[in-house]
Amino acid sequence: MSPNETLKAQDIMTSDVMTFREETTIAEAASELLKRRISGAPVVDEAGRLAGVLSEEDLISVYYEGHRDLERTPIGKCQVLGSSLVTRKVVTVRPETTVTEIAKKLIGLKIKRVPVVDAEGKVLGVVSRKDILKALAGR
Repeated sequence: MSPNETLKAQDIMTSDVMTFREETTIAEAASELLKRRISGAPVVDEAGRLAGVLSEEDLISVYYEGHRDLERTPIGKCQVLGSSLVTRKVVTVRPETTVTEIAKKLIGLKIKRVPVVDAEGKVLGVVSRKDILKALAGR
């Protein structure tokens, strides 16, 4: 598809999305991001509904306050700089959101990815900057 066509989130999103659960430890989360070579992932509840997002930047902030027990501390219970390690106020899009709208959000808010969710808040996929680049390149 060319970038001139009206592409939507559902057309370019990564649908095989790695997600975290609140009980995932800090060490496990860091290891998974490294292993998969991604910079962040959604955090979901047991029903697959979005609970937040965890990024490499969030994880790096753990050192700010000198957290020690990284192998046992769940990401959902960790506090950094007075707030949750997991970003709870997340910008999301629906499957029918245009790629143009998504690009505006990514650039305007200086974020790297947006979860694609259904009406119940279940994560269907993620659109990252790389997904938009692939659309531009016709891949």
